[in-house]
Amino acid sequence: MSMSATTQRRLVLLAMTASVSLILFDQTVVSVALPQMGEATGFGPTTSHWIVDSYLIAITAFVIVGGRLGDRFGRRRGFVWGSVIFTIGCAMSAVAMGPTLMLVGRVLQGIGAGLMQPTGLAIVSEEYGPENRGKALGTVIGISSAFLAVGPLVGGFLVDGPGWRSIFIITPLIAVLSAGLALFVVRKGATDRGRSLDLPGSLLLAGSLTAILMALTEGPDEGWLQLQVLVLIAIGVVLGLMLVWREMRVRAPLIDIPLLRTRAMWSPVVSGMMCQFIIVGMTVYAAIYFQVGMGETAFVAGLMFMPAVIPVVIAPLAGTFADRKGERMPMWIGSLLLSVGCLVTAAGGFMESYPWIAVGLGIVGIGRPFVLTPMNSACIGGSPPEDHAVAAGIASAARFLGGSIGVAVCGAVTAQVLARMDSVAALAQSRAFGFAMIACMIAGLIGMWAALMMPRGFTRDRVPDNPHAAPVHP
Repeated sequence: MSMSATTQRRLVLLAMTASVSLILFDQTVVSVALPQMGEATGFGPTTSHWIVDSYLIAITAFVIVGGRLGDRFGRRRGFVWGSVIFTIGCAMSAVAMGPTLMLVGRVLQGIGAGLMQPTGLAIVSEEYGPENRGKALGTVIGISSAFLAVGPLVGGFLVDGPGWRSIFIITPLIAVLSAGLALFVVRKGATDRGRSLDLPGSLLLAGSLTAILMALTEGPDEGWLQLQVLVLIAIGVVLGLMLVWREMRVRAPLIDIPLLRTRAMWSPVVSGMMCQFIIVGMTVYAAIYFQVGMGETAFVAGLMFMPAVIPVVIAPLAGTFADRKGERMPMWIGSLLLSVGCLVTAAGGFMESYPWIAVGLGIVGIGRPFVLTPMNSACIGGSPPEDHAVAAGIASAARFLGGSIGVAVCGAVTAQVLARMDSVAALAQSRAFGFAMIACMIAGLIGMWAALMMPRGFTRDRVPDNPHAAPVHP
């Protein structure tokens, strides 16, 4: 007996929401287990962060390429293969006894996630259509954001219970179930086999993003003027310029540079990047402040961050707002709320007052879905149908890059304040957290400006013709 169209769409949404939630959850669930994982696999205290960073670098570097692979070979196929690669990586990390196998496993998890995320978002967009895209993507973003925030809580529970290896047993089970459900409910869809992959462009993009992210990772600890950091920055910039030069000249580019230069595309990308700057920077340094500055345990620190998580239930409402009014207004309102929330949180840090911090976190939690949900809708809806997965990849890469920049900038601000106030530890921690939140507020103001630069109306009414598009065969 065939299922109804409504049931089929809900199951598609369930499968894709579970996968995107898993991808974001995997970013943070490992963080609280780093001491135990590092000790078991041979990492030192100063190098165990690469267990997290290797995953983030791999997914950021591969997510746009993963979107293009999905567009060319089929989004359902790309999603399933991403799930397989992710599961293999988890198995390698689960049995790792040394750093090499652990890092290879984490990189494979990042590559698999780089296939799953853009194809999953494109599948949802295709299934729900322009009229309901915002609400559907809002559901995905809202639930997955909650999983991002509760990762440390779940990680702490697993570490204290069955042990850190159980993390890499539970997460692939979700990936396998999502892939199985996708094979059952996602239609095979169209492919764009007439379009080449642009392998040189893919390598240039991956190399540029990898070098930049490694510089952002090493900079706060090693110093921004150290030779290795400067070399990484230079490599990233040079490869990025080479990528732009190539993409402007090839017939079938990996990234449509003229499309990316339009306000309908770069404005939501910049606004979403600044939102993720705030979310990741605030998540990391609020957790540090609650533990080091306020003396709370890791579990209690996670509970103290809940005011920023609870408002994700309004994410579908933000998507519905964007469906009815266009993406420009909700993104501007969301960026404004993010800025105000960061200012209130900074005031709470300076006053050493958790109630003020909690109010600020709540305002940020309300603002986040009003930016991220329309961002995905704008990027996907503002691109030709044959580029939907790569557009989702661009949006995802921008968010991951924004989060990395947020951690680096907040880390640099925190380090400067602590270096000047090392005589009074508690006061130094509160001041450092306050100034880090001021940096996040500035990012929110940049996001407001970018949102105002968006054209009025709906991105689905401004889909440009793609001169490079090959015929799409069913």
